[in-house]
This record gives sequence, structure tokens and C-alpha cells, in this order.
Amino acid sequence: MHYLERVRNTQAFLAGGPCVRCHKPRGFDKQAFKGQGESSLCLTCYNRLARLKARGTPEPTVEEDAKARAGCANCGLAEWSRARGTLCFHGFGEDRRCDGCFFYRAGNDGVERPREERGNNPAAQGMDGCQNPRCGVPETTPIKFHGLGPYRRCRRCYDTVSATGRERTPRSNGSTGPKGRNLRPEEKMGCQNPNCLLPESANTKGNFTGGGPNRRCLACRTYKSRNEDRERPAELFIAKVKDGCKNPHCMKPEPESKKEAQNFRGDGDDRRCNACRLWLKKHHVERGAVVDISGDGDGG
Repeated sequence: MHYLERVRNTQAFLAGGPCVRCHKPRGFDKQAFKGQGESSLCLTCYNRLARLKARGTPEPTVEEDAKARAGCANCGLAEWSRARGTLCFHGFGEDRRCDGCFFYRAGNDGVERPREERGNNPAAQGMDGCQNPRCGVPETTPIKFHGLGPYRRCRRCYDTVSATGRERTPRSNGSTGPKGRNLRPEEKMGCQNPNCLLPESANTKGNFTGGGPNRRCLACRTYKSRNEDRERPAELFIAKVKDGCKNPHCMKPEPESKKEAQNFRGDGDDRRCNACRLWLKKHHVERGAVVDISGDGDGG
């Protein structure tokens, strides 16, 4: 057992009493405390008061803090109760809600969660992925989740509803779903610019944004954002021909292995192997060409 855990389990530590500001009991979730008795503060409240002091903001009184953090004002769930598997609250005072009441109100146009919906957490502590109908990422996705049952949200949806009180909706670019790794497989269909239609593969990972019909490769998205939402035209798509070194004195064929192909640069008539490319860059003449160095043009 870690030294701090041993200290927090001693009678002397537990006898210091709960936080006088938020009434968090000692020994709860291994939280650190400062002071004893009437000066007992959990680390969260201690840091909060320190920030207020540094900004020159008046500190709230103990009575004001106790009133602001008095549990859910709708269902009456106590502040530090594990009765429903949730310890997360939103808002303060009369607007304070537990996770269940907060998400019910956010998903029902401000209507409070009715009494028959309260009680133990529904769905038997269900952990079935994000329950935002516009998201629905599975539980196996490597991101954090909050809440249980119908109130379970992925971190991105949770942050949105916490900040705005509304479920996360399509973005301003018209995407029909969440971005990045949260996109459903059917939304990852390659660039949807009809002049491009670049397919997605392991080699193009990270080069696409948007979902469904709004999905674009990096080149098409950049063109569209810089040209008044117009699609990238077909004439800008130039085939990248890679068929070996085009120095007429070399003509080294294109290697089959991907590793050896890294020794070639350029496309079409500008493609050169590394030796020819570096020679041309240094001497401004193709490697292997006969160069007149006499200055009189007759080679003698």
C-alpha cells in the first residue's frame, strides 16, 4: 500500500472531519485534505479558494458554498451518495442536477425528470456506449465515457452537453456525425468530390475530414475552403506517373519494392533516381551528358 494511502486510512486523518465547504467526507476516493476540524478543506476546495484569492475575487461564505453544493435540486440525490452509481453534478444552488436529471432535461427540451424516472439507475448500470442518437460510439472505442444507462455519453458529447445543456449536433460544415475516430464505418467512404473520389486506405489515414456526403480529402477540402465553397475542378487532377528515372542517360526502371522506391523523386518527365536528381541539382545538367568545358564550342 502506498504511503499516502496508509496515511488516509488512519484514525487521525479520518478524525479531521469532512470539508467545511462541500462536506466531502474524509477517505472518499482517496482525496487529500488540508487542515482539521473547522478549517478542514478538501484539495478541490482548497485550490478553488486559492484561485479566487489570486484573482482578487471575494470568497463565498461557508453557508453560500453549502447551499450551492447541496445535492440535486430535482430528485434530492445527496452530494456524496453512491446510491445511483453517479457522483457527478452540474450547476449550483437551485440549478444543481445529478447526471440523470441533467441529461434528461438536456434531451427533453428543458423538461425536468419526473418522479417515476428517478430511483436506481436504469438499464442495470448499463454501459452500452454513447446514448446520444447523433453519436452512438461503441463502448470499445478508446475514449472516456460518463454516466450510465440512457444517460451515458462519450467524452465529446458529455463536454458539449455540460457546456451548452444540449446534445451534440452536426457541425457547421454539415457533417452528419462526429468527426475523427468516432465516425461510423459507412461514413468513411473516401472523398465525395465527384471530380476526385479518392478512396480511403491505410496509406491515406488522417487525410480525410467530414462524414458521409461531406467527406473530402485534404486537397479538396483545402481548395473548397479557399474558393468560396467550390469543388476542386477536374483539370487540377494530374496523374502522377511513376515509371522510373527519366534521365535519358540513365533510364533506371521503377523498383518493385516500396523501400527502394523511396530513392526516386518527382512525377512524369521530372522523375529522377537519387543519383541523377542530386547531380542535376548540383551541376544543372543531366548525369552522364557530355559537357563542353573548353569554352570555344569545338571540344578541342
